[in-house]
Amino acid sequence: MITQKVKNNKKLEVQTVTEKAQKKKGSKVNIMPPDKYEEVLSELSTKYPKLFNKEEVKLLKVGIIKDILVDYNLTISKLQLRKFIRIYCNNNKYRELHKENAKRYDLNGNESGVVTKEHVEGLAKHREEIKNKWELRNKKHKEWLEKQKKKESSKKDRDSSDKNENQGIRENNKGNISSVHSGKTKLSIKINH
Repeated sequence: MITQKVKNNKKLEVQTVTEKAQKKKGSKVNIMPPDKYEEVLSELSTKYPKLFNKEEVKLLKVGIIKDILVDYNLTISKLQLRKFIRIYCNNNKYRELHKENAKRYDLNGNESGVVTKEHVEGLAKHREEIKNKWELRNKKHKEWLEKQKKKESSKKDRDSSDKNENQGIRENNKGNISSVHSGKTKLSIKINH
């Protein structure tokens, strides 16, 4: 939350886009700025240097978030931690290591299980779901763009036909005939019946 002083020493609170999105019911904000990611990585690598270090990526044990949250001395929030772990586990180096029977590690850098066939299949399924969601999103976006182009095109056509109507002779609902050029009436004839 950003607070600014305005007239009469009243405070104006301005929410950032991220804060607004987080407050929406059911909204998930999955983006973590690079500087915040580095900040979380720095804190975790200070606290758990055998697991988190910038030179070597290690596979995390299943349930590592719960283990980290037991430590109340961290300054990062649960949401920040979850976002960090999501980004960390989607790293290309991490995914390359994620193969059947690969070793997983706990907070102290000790072996703590292996990657099972179900984990590998689950990750592949998850990636496929994400790919399908992005393809659907892109398809919908392209359809939306096409609709916008059609709307613009039809609007231009209407504007063009309106302009053409203004360039000739026109009869109004009272039976009067006018010669119109460039939107200005040059000659007007009134017909009495």
